[in-house]
Amino acid sequence: MYALLASLIFVAAGEVAPPPPPAVPDAEVVRYLKPSELIEWNSALRISTAGESRARTGQSILKTSGATVPDSKAPKIGGLTETPEQAKARAQKMIDEGNSQIQQALPVLTRLRTAAAARVAEKTKPVSFSVEVAPAAWNLAVAQSVVRIQKQARDLGYAKVHFIGSISLLGDGKLNRPEDLSADIRSAWNKVDDKSLAPAPAEGYSYVPGADKGAPSLSKSLPAATAPKQVAVVWAEFYAAPVAVIR
Repeated sequence: MYALLASLIFVAAGEVAPPPPPAVPDAEVVRYLKPSELIEWNSALRISTAGESRARTGQSILKTSGATVPDSKAPKIGGLTETPEQAKARAQKMIDEGNSQIQQALPVLTRLRTAAAARVAEKTKPVSFSVEVAPAAWNLAVAQSVVRIQKQARDLGYAKVHFIGSISLLGDGKLNRPEDLSADIRSAWNKVDDKSLAPAPAEGYSYVPGADKGAPSLSKSLPAATAPKQVAVVWAEFYAAPVAVIR
């Protein structure tokens, strides 16, 4: 038994494991931080960046001091020439100090990165809607759907409704245009209200761009809308799952 619904429905097939929080690049983290957190972030980032720079400098000195160089080219502090051992000790101290700065800033940066990732995940999390659909006879389902759409059109102030047809997606994965469904909807519509549904143009519906950036029309023989809420467009969608949608 199929049911025809008058509004778009998302059917949840079952529980889905939530995805892990997305990794947020540091350049994007600031977009998701509160003002007080942003101050923390900038301060910790400066400390971490300074530590990385100091550690790199120490690594560079360590590599240089490990090579055999003439005394004339050996590193100097003030007017004194450093021995390789002294250079290594100084370099190691710089590396240790740099790593200490990095470790000092890491807890704050990690906490704020996690907070930003959680906020991104909250904004982009999938949302599932489930609904129980009571089985109904086909003609009754079509009639109920049509009545809902008519009421929506009236409540929104649309004087004329154009039903442009139906689309079906069945088990073969191909899109079709079921004329039987379109005929059933038109018939049910006219039984309830034979004035609000516009007759289909002889050449059929198509998108016709407006001239000079004007409003487009639904067919070559139909004039374009000149004011809001002059024309409402309705179509039906029918899927292989036992749910059909009409908009």
